[in-house]
Amino acid sequence: MDKCIPKTINHATKANDIKVIVNVNNEDGFRLKKIPESELKVLAILNKLGEAIAPAIVRASENTVSLASVYKLLDRIVERGIITRRTENFNIGGIETKRVFYKIHDGIRLENNVSNN
Repeated sequence: MDKCIPKTINHATKANDIKVIVNVNNEDGFRLKKIPESELKVLAILNKLGEAIAPAIVRASENTVSLASVYKLLDRIVERGIITRRTENFNIGGIETKRVFYKIHDGIRLENNVSNN
């Protein structure tokens, strides 16, 4: 079995600095390239919330990002392998509905307020 190799990417954004630390092995599909500021903003919010649905991310952003944009950004971040999603079906007042929950992948750690070297 391959050992996990820690890889670090430092990103500076206007709002804050985020260090993305990814522990990957040869079989993991993380895309370690420059992450756009808009995605980093969503990642920073998700990092604070733990696991959340898209409307909660919009509320946590104080409505600075639209719901449509959050869904699009979440899809892109899921494609990168940085976050995971799970769907939960439940019943509200006799109506079957679903919620999609997002969280940062277990192999990834985000650290806020790091200095750029």
